[in-house]
Amino acid sequence: MSLFNKSIVSVMWLAARIAGRQIANAIIFFWLAALLGPSDLGIASLGVTLAMFCLPMVSRGIRDAIIQRPELSDDMLESAFLANLGIGFIILVVLAGSAPVAASVFGDPRLIPLSIAAAFIPFMTALSNLHEALLERSFRHKKITAIYLSSSVIGAALAVAAVLADYELWGLVIFNLGSCGGTALMLWITSDWRPRFRPTRAEMKTQLRFAAPLIISQTINTGNQRIVEMIIGALLTPAAVGFFRFGSNFSRLLNQILITPVLRILLPAFARSKAGPAHNLYRVLVLNAAVLFPVFLLAASVLPEFVDTAFDPRWKIGGWVGTVLCYGVFPSLIGPAAYPLLTVHNKGHWTAILSASALVVTVLCVVAGAQFGAVGAAAGFVLRGIFTIPMNLFAVKRALAIPARRVLAAFIPFALLATVMHLGLLFGLRPLLEPLPGAWSIALQILAGLAFYGLGLRLVLPWVTPEQYATFKGMLPGKVRRLF
Repeated sequence: MSLFNKSIVSVMWLAARIAGRQIANAIIFFWLAALLGPSDLGIASLGVTLAMFCLPMVSRGIRDAIIQRPELSDDMLESAFLANLGIGFIILVVLAGSAPVAASVFGDPRLIPLSIAAAFIPFMTALSNLHEALLERSFRHKKITAIYLSSSVIGAALAVAAVLADYELWGLVIFNLGSCGGTALMLWITSDWRPRFRPTRAEMKTQLRFAAPLIISQTINTGNQRIVEMIIGALLTPAAVGFFRFGSNFSRLLNQILITPVLRILLPAFARSKAGPAHNLYRVLVLNAAVLFPVFLLAASVLPEFVDTAFDPRWKIGGWVGTVLCYGVFPSLIGPAAYPLLTVHNKGHWTAILSASALVVTVLCVVAGAQFGAVGAAAGFVLRGIFTIPMNLFAVKRALAIPARRVLAAFIPFALLATVMHLGLLFGLRPLLEPLPGAWSIALQILAGLAFYGLGLRLVLPWVTPEQYATFKGMLPGKVRRLF
């Protein structure tokens, strides 16, 4: 099987794995939202926020160092395992020790036991992360998917049991502990590799030197919304955190299903690709843009109406937060696709620079937006793209010699087509559908949006931007390609 076909199959299994866990997480979360008010849900969310923010410190970085190595030795594996486990233990001690401080900052003592329990999530991930990396390195995503889906069922069952026992506030923490613990146990049981605890100092230094910029960039990039939750919790109220977390779950669900699987296979795919960086980045951006823009803008179109239909009125603000966050697809397209490419071409320091700069911009924009509540904080988070998009374009040109015009050309046609679709739904179709029940209105908007985008993709883009259309069509599976 070719590298491209392996990558496509891997994306499909990754999507199934991540979708399963994220859907289980969303079901538990929205069930808790129905039981708890915005304030209590905000406290429950803050209980896991710090732990989930730290999770990429053990789930990425050293894992990526193992995946991209052409050959592996016992010294590499032993050193990587103990280095990652050490990072996980440090995180456990720091998070558990700082739980009283977090409770004081966010103004609720109930956070202390929640934060201490959640501190074990990164440590349990560190225990099995290398086992997963070895499976992922060999594209054995089917096996990983089975493990993740099984552990999601375990976590969901434990969370349901906690809620039924009147421990609603613990539902999110227990779901994540159960999922991570189940994953770690099953990876150890099914893996052939066992640590012998014989690291070498030189190899450990090499691993940490390579992993450090990746850990920084991945922690900041994947933890951006967690940072926003912490800022909202410190500046506003737990209820505002609840609204933001409620709305962000919609965009996070789409992100985890559509974006994360692609990004997770880019590092091993780029490491083995013989094509140039410009060719690789262009193809990834075209494929991502063609899929992500219509889906996220469709979600932005219908989310407020969906929340009004499916939830009680107290979550209305959360629906608007979700709509605003869906616009975040615009600033989040270039950077995540470029970071693995920079890493493969030994430009990992650029990922750390870009991520640190993005963190500063995010904090400033969210603090400014938080003056207008949870929706304002979400808008500040999205508007950070005014600064981060030019920074990403500059880094790609400077480090990889890929012109900004080439990068923008890869996704602008799809962005424009999806934007026209979105505006047509908002100002054209939705007013006409107001007399209909909410469910009918939402369904018709989705069908109309998909039909418009599909026709535009098939009839307009081949004439206006033939190169982008040909690239997109060439990456489709054979049966799907016939439709275009």
